[in-house]
Amino acid sequence: MSAKGRHIVCLLALVCFCTGIRAQQTSVGLFSSPKGFGANVQFASSRKADAFHDLSLYADIYGVTMGKCLQPGIALNYTYAMVFHRFDWRGMDCRLYTGPGVSLGWVREHEPGLFDPEVKYFLSPGGMAAVNAAFGIQVRCHERVRLDLRWEAQAGVFYRSDSSPQSTTLSLFKNGIYRAFYPELVISILL
Repeated sequence: MSAKGRHIVCLLALVCFCTGIRAQQTSVGLFSSPKGFGANVQFASSRKADAFHDLSLYADIYGVTMGKCLQPGIALNYTYAMVFHRFDWRGMDCRLYTGPGVSLGWVREHEPGLFDPEVKYFLSPGGMAAVNAAFGIQVRCHERVRLDLRWEAQAGVFYRSDSSPQSTTLSLFKNGIYRAFYPELVISILL
């Protein structure tokens, strides 16, 4: 799939997920993690008072920071977050949440020898589809500013087709589990 095709698919997925956005309690922000960096949108659930939808579109930088490949992948994560505990800490509204979700992307998969300078990356990126589970804390530290710190595990499949040698791979998405302990930070502003 070409880069233009991947961008179109991601934009269409973003539009499909965002059809239920309401004007109240919508926030936009930046997503940052050792996994990658990108944009984030959160909006209140119309069905449940203590729940929200979380959508992140980010550049997956697996292999890029180690110099194994030049181009990052792209990933889209959706989570339906349900608040299970709310408390006030030094005048800031804090919420602990967890929830299920789905992830789609055009990313690179875990390969042996990531930290070995002798091993070069020859394998191409591929498609990823997974279900995810997230756990996090959201802090409203100003009238309009929110900070989210969360962890997310993904269980899914990875599909890749290599031209040299001619092969097709369908496997479990290992990076979804290996990188579950990587923290994700979202800094957002309420609209």
